[in-house]
Formats: sequence, structure tokens, C-alpha cells
Amino acid sequence: MKRLLLLILLILTLAFPFAAPCYADSGATGPTVTAQSAILMDATTGTILCGREIDARLYPASLTKIMTGILAVERLETDARVLIDDEVVNTYTGWRDIKLSVGDSLTVEQAIYLLLMESNNAIAVALAKTAAGSVEAFADLMNARAAELQCTDTHFVNPNGLHDDDHYTTARDLATMTRHALTLPLFVKAASCTEYDFPKMKISAARSLTNTNWLLTGGHRLYVGNDLRDVGYEGVICGKTGTTPEAGGCLMTAAARDDTTLIAVVLQAGKASDGYVSRYVDLIKYLDWGFERYHTVRAMNRDALLGTASVRRGSTLDVSVIAPSDQFVTLPLTQGPETISYETDLFGALQAPVKAGETAGTYKLYAGDLLIGEYPCVTANDVPEGGFLSRFGIPDAKAYRIYRTAGIVCAAVAGIAALGFLYTLIANGIPRNRTVFRRRSRY
Repeated sequence: MKRLLLLILLILTLAFPFAAPCYADSGATGPTVTAQSAILMDATTGTILCGREIDARLYPASLTKIMTGILAVERLETDARVLIDDEVVNTYTGWRDIKLSVGDSLTVEQAIYLLLMESNNAIAVALAKTAAGSVEAFADLMNARAAELQCTDTHFVNPNGLHDDDHYTTARDLATMTRHALTLPLFVKAASCTEYDFPKMKISAARSLTNTNWLLTGGHRLYVGNDLRDVGYEGVICGKTGTTPEAGGCLMTAAARDDTTLIAVVLQAGKASDGYVSRYVDLIKYLDWGFERYHTVRAMNRDALLGTASVRRGSTLDVSVIAPSDQFVTLPLTQGPETISYETDLFGALQAPVKAGETAGTYKLYAGDLLIGEYPCVTANDVPEGGFLSRFGIPDAKAYRIYRTAGIVCAAVAGIAALGFLYTLIANGIPRNRTVFRRRSRY
């Protein structure tokens, strides 16, 4: 049973190689914000650094397109064509958005840029129909993918976030989706792009798309606390905006400094009367708060040698045990890698044959005296079943030397015996056949 549980742990570890239990104070509220719900997460470890009503089910507006973008990148070829039909054309879009008409055609890559930069509602429908045949079928895919990512408080009805009472998610789930989205290069490239040359459509001239996220584009000055500052934020690598009257101001932004990447999400932030600009202030407060207090530290290297495990009936008597994946942890800035230590708990002897990657025990990581987490450790290489002498704890290499020595000894003994026999023959003379002639008596 213990080995079965460790096998399950190994599968989860390999599926999420950067995951580590929370070390930081996930109960911290962080800075004061206007948003009804907010979260700050370490993108590498999944550690929640602070938050406010992070599991409140709220309307996400166009942050819905995070999941739409994930599925488009995962399921469609970038050079495949996206065709525009009546349903797409009749989807509500903002007055500044590019207008599409029936018969227009663009590549999936162009559509993804239009989705994530301009937040075009119509292209979200077009991508959904291209990927699944219908909006309803695509919504089923969205909900299934959310469940796979362990987003347990999410239910999508459409691909663009236009209001529906049954369309909701949480700040925690959106941060989790974003954490996965950051592993998709095209998603990150599109969601971090500030300008993109979009081709001419039938009724829309060619033009340069501009990202709707002020933290990416800068050029707007707002008060953050008592400081008037440009809201363009250093190190932004991904972002998505969203607003509807029901959802209020919504914003997701990920930013990186050195080896630390943070994801911040706010929902129901600000007021329509001021253009929901306080969502940008909320995001800056959260990101500043996180970068000023925490950093991501590599706690274990993939393939790091953790010890050796004994092997019964194997061609060798032991096998190296290693870490199957990298492990990272979020630590306060006052603590560094030198505070990380580990201890191993290996199984008893493994039974040959042993396969590389077989679970051989666990190891625990510590930051100082605090347990970070427990992880599986695995065998580094195959160990085939040994020969006859392996039953007696003798490895094949040693058995070979024994057999060789025994062969030499036997050959030497046989040689000596042969020489001794030959010497005896020579010493005693070699028997000869003699012919005896006798005379007959005449008498």
C-alpha cells in the first residue's frame, strides 16, 4: 500500500514538477485593495502569498479568455484557418474592436493575438467553433480542462465572458489557469505583446493592435498609495483585462524578476465611472508586496543523487537513487538556498529486475527546521536479474571473477595432473613389445 501511494505521488510530481507545498504565509491578506476578490500566487510553486476572498465565485468577464486561449493553443495548429460566419459576426464586440464579416478568414495565430490583446468577443466564438464545432461543445471542453487543472469552483458557458448568471470562476482558479498558460509559449507571446500588425479584413483596414493591459503598455499615471506613478510595470510577461457591468473591473497579470514569477488576479475591482482604473492600482500593490517579501528558490535539482538502495538477486547489489524532477520553494527574502536541507527514507532491498525510474522511497525537504514537503525518489538505472550466485548476494561482476578464477585453477590442476602423469611414464620407462626367438632341439 505504501508503494502504491508513493507511485501516485510520483505521477503527480512528474505532472507538476515545480509544485511544492506552501511555505509562505498563505493566510496573509496583503495590501488593501478595492477588489472584492484578489490573489497573489508564485507561478513556479503555486504558493499563495496573500489574498482576499480567493474562493468567492464571481463573474470573470474577459478573463474567461484565459481558458479560451489555453484550449486554442493546445488543440489547434497555428496555421489552420479560422472562418467567420453569421454567429461570429452577430456576437457583441466593443466599438473600438476590429469588425469581422462573413467569409473573413484568418490563421489561428492571428486569432489568438486578437483574442488576448484586443479581447475581441467575436473571435472567441470563431475559435470555439473551429476547435469544437459549436460554442456549447467548446464550453464543455473549457469545463473539462478546468477540472483537469483542479479548478473546482469554475463553470463556463461561453468562450468570451459575456454575462451569464451561470458563468463564474474564482481568483484562485484563474491564477491556477494562468499558471498553466505560462507553460504555453504562444499564449505568453500573444498575452505579453504590446503591438501586433493585424491584416486587412473585408470591412476592417489593416491596423496595429494595442494590448488593453496598461501594466504592459504603460503611459498612464495613477496614484499607488501616495505615489503618482506610471502604471507600466517592470517585468510583465503576461496579462489579460476584463470588464462587464456585472463583473466590474477584472485583471490578471504575471510579472517576473530574477528567478521569481508572480501571478496576481483581481475581480470586481473599481467603478465603471472611472473606467475601473483601480484594478491596475490593486495589481501593482499586490505585485510590489510580493516582490518585496518573497523569492523562488531551487530546493532540489532533477537527477540529484540522494543515496543508494540495495537490490536482491540483481546483477549488482545496489542502485543509485535520484530526484525525478526539480523542486522549488517560495521563501522570504531573508532566507536563501543555504537554508535548504533534505533527508531520505528509502525502502528495504528492491527485488530484481529493477527498472530505471522505479520508486525507491521518499525524501523530505526542509527550510531550516520547517518541513517543505515530501517527494518520491527513484532509481537511476535498470538492474537486471543476476546469475546463479546472486542468490547468495554475489553480484555478476564478482561472480564472473570467481568463475574465471575457478576456471584458471581447474585448468592449472588439470595441466599439472597431465604433466605428472607424463613424468611418471617417462620415469618408469615406456613398455615395449618384444619378439622371442627360441631354437628347437634336434633331440
